[in-house]
Amino acid sequence: MLIPPAIDAHHNFWDPTSHDYPWLAESRASLRRPYGPDDLLPELSTEHMHGSVLVQTLPSTEETAELLAIAERAPFVRGVVGWVDLTADDVATRIDELRAGPGGELLVGLRHRVFDEPDPLWLRRPEVRRGLAAVQQAGLVFDLQVRTRELPAAAAVARAMPDLHFVLDHLACPPINSGDLSSWGRALLPLAGMPNVSAKLSGLVTEADWHTWSIDDLRHPVELAVDAFGPQRLMLASDWPTCLLAGAYSDAIDAVRYLLAELTRQEQDRIRGGTAVDVYDLANGDTDDDAYPLYRRLPRGASREAWCVGAPARWRSGHNWVPRTLKGPHPPRPPLGRVGILRRTRRVWEDRRSCSGGQEALSARNPLRRRNSS
Repeated sequence: MLIPPAIDAHHNFWDPTSHDYPWLAESRASLRRPYGPDDLLPELSTEHMHGSVLVQTLPSTEETAELLAIAERAPFVRGVVGWVDLTADDVATRIDELRAGPGGELLVGLRHRVFDEPDPLWLRRPEVRRGLAAVQQAGLVFDLQVRTRELPAAAAVARAMPDLHFVLDHLACPPINSGDLSSWGRALLPLAGMPNVSAKLSGLVTEADWHTWSIDDLRHPVELAVDAFGPQRLMLASDWPTCLLAGAYSDAIDAVRYLLAELTRQEQDRIRGGTAVDVYDLANGDTDDDAYPLYRRLPRGASREAWCVGAPARWRSGHNWVPRTLKGPHPPRPPLGRVGILRRTRRVWEDRRSCSGGQEALSARNPLRRRNSS
């Protein structure tokens, strides 16, 4: 049976020892350390993710080239969303140069931090439209990194360029923490009405209060997105490692999954991976249950252990596995409710049991198993 893979449609890698990231301000100082494939791999395994989409963080073709090279060595990265100066006269040439380098075949889209531009109508500038036409000609997707202020311009551009597919990152950052979502919702609807626009259910936990958020805080943005875009144009994504500011990787993923629980299995499968595979044209998009062949460039039969790199040793030791995410104490874990906690706990135990050495760790740590085996 062919089933859609589970894809984390948005995460980042960065290394502050090599680049300057101005947005890693004092409030985000806990994230000011390198994050790479070895840090993300155990998180993907725990959440049963089959692949991911790596997204740029800097307005730099050099960083994009580095990310493509990293993705070529990280089998779980299925595609890379990079950056090119859209106002340049040679956008097509720059795209070709990225594709000619290491990992260039993994370039699936481009992105620009539009909300950093002083002009809210930046997307409608003629030179930007010319650059977007080159993106379309190259067969790439354009990720929209906008907030409420830029949504009208984004809708106008999407309407004017129906053959270019746009992906709205983080639902345009709804101001959950302020509690006033009316302006955001009104601005979102025209963009959601464009059939060439999809959206990522990502970045929501960091738009809420990092320490006190609950599932109910995310309910309205998620429900509005499902109504406006429909499951066929939504993607599940973590926004890792930024999501670590508000909790663990599993918190960001499970909170959204919980809110989607009333959808049909087919609709949930579409959001958890089918949309990302179609929109970004990810290779080997379908898989059968017994082989996990969508782990690109991994031999058959080796994929399960490959996903558990770095984890089995800790599980065999009998210690609780704590994600290698933040320096210092982990922030308080936001409440997921009884159902969410039980789901997450069961999934983690099942995943540990499936990895080599996990059974011994379970028996050593679970008092019921110890009592039954004695």
